[in-house]
Amino acid sequence: MNSTYAKNALVNLNRQADQIWIEEYLTSDPEDVLPLAILAIEVAAEEEGPIGRALASVIRQHGDYCLCRQLKDRIPESTLALRELALAVEQHILATIEKLGPANDTLPYRFRTDSLIGSVVMPVPLRKNH
Repeated sequence: MNSTYAKNALVNLNRQADQIWIEEYLTSDPEDVLPLAILAIEVAAEEEGPIGRALASVIRQHGDYCLCRQLKDRIPESTLALRELALAVEQHILATIEKLGPANDTLPYRFRTDSLIGSVVMPVPLRKNH
């Protein structure tokens, strides 16, 4: 993926205010979702438009825990354009924790929380007592 070309495409789609095409572009190649999402965050921080909402929609529909963790630290805290994305990312992370339940020996990871909205999630390998 050519990041300059991809960022220019996202800027143009954002300027056309076409949320559906932005979502299509972001999910066009599963291998490129993370790099495209990072570029979309940059575009949303620089310009107004639907790109933040489009990325939030993609996260709600296609997001996974690892993707959300990688995006979480890249979302600027002081931007209104990405508030829906920040919320979608946090909700996805917290839903994953709730689904896994409290840490115990049957889970591969224990989770430590501390975050933007109150809980950043960090997987920590469990230590087995021998």
